[in-house]
Amino acid sequence: MELRAATYPDPPCPPVDEAEAARMLARFRELEAGLAAANR
Repeated sequence: MELRAATYPDPPCPPVDEAEAARMLARFRELEAGLAAANR
């Protein structure tokens, strides 16, 4: 795996909007909580 990583480095990540990231994280946590409640 190290050889592949050295041969094909990951492309640089685009800049992330902090507010957008926070919204996505909050939505993910809501979905996760909903799934946890449904599986109880």
